[in-house]
Amino acid sequence: MAYDGICVKCGKCKGVCPTYRYTKREDLSPRGRMHLAEIVDRGIELNTSYQAETCFLCGACEEVCPQRVRIKDRVIGLRSRSSNLTLTNLKLGFIRFISNQPELRLMGKKSKMAFFPGCIYPVINGGLVEKVAGYISDIEGGVTVITGVCCGFPFRVYSKNYRFDEKVFEGYDCVVTICATCSSELKRRLGKERVIDFVEFIGVNRDYFRSKYRGIGRFTFHYPCHLVRGIMSKKEVDRIIGYVAGKDYAPMDEVICCGFGSGNLASLMDVAVDRIISMARSSELITVSCPSCNISILRAKYRGAKPIKVSHIADIFG
Repeated sequence: MAYDGICVKCGKCKGVCPTYRYTKREDLSPRGRMHLAEIVDRGIELNTSYQAETCFLCGACEEVCPQRVRIKDRVIGLRSRSSNLTLTNLKLGFIRFISNQPELRLMGKKSKMAFFPGCIYPVINGGLVEKVAGYISDIEGGVTVITGVCCGFPFRVYSKNYRFDEKVFEGYDCVVTICATCSSELKRRLGKERVIDFVEFIGVNRDYFRSKYRGIGRFTFHYPCHLVRGIMSKKEVDRIIGYVAGKDYAPMDEVICCGFGSGNLASLMDVAVDRIISMARSSELITVSCPSCNISILRAKYRGAKPIKVSHIADIFG
């Protein structure tokens, strides 16, 4: 196409953008944000902090864009110019604090397989990390658990400096992750073939995990944007989980972003999460594979929304 990579303002992105869907504000649509980025590119002083911060960075717009515009990159560029990032800086400061000292721990025999749980799960759910490490070691004969490192995504989307230590992953042919965001980012940094998301890992070892399924009753799965917009399709996810859990698994009808990628507008995150919970219908449990999604959905509990359990997809095995 002659206009590949150039926004032609067709507006196709507006129909799938959660912030536009919830507000109907043009400046909170991908097309509006692209227009603001173009104005800033021309050297015109403009405060775009609110528009840049409220973007969910879900990537739904890029999926439907006929010009293949890299909209998320333009929004990240706007965020880099923002000065109103007090809350974001606090979040990044915490992540930097918990991921400044790499630690490698061998479980079982030495192998070329590494397990990277990310920087958040070891802090909020150490039991999950041990459980998944046990599964990988059982299948592969051994695994090295790598903690104390961040994949770098939170810093990249705010154009903040973070020294990603690629050397930590040297010597491993495969790196398994339990965070869809980490999976997406590490595939970008280390190579798609070398990094495998845990849902992919379940698919590769589906008979093993089918034998481990606990029969927990009716449950569903919230599709993280980083998983189904770049790693595998919703249909593939449903096929894998449906195989190991059978009729207990009730797929959601659509992909809905939890809104955690927004550094602002908590009210829109609440609307997004309420839609996710409504999609769960009669399911007693929403499973996830991203700590950000987990945290976002759990927020509903403290707002008096419909009570529902949330856990990582690995918790259906035992």
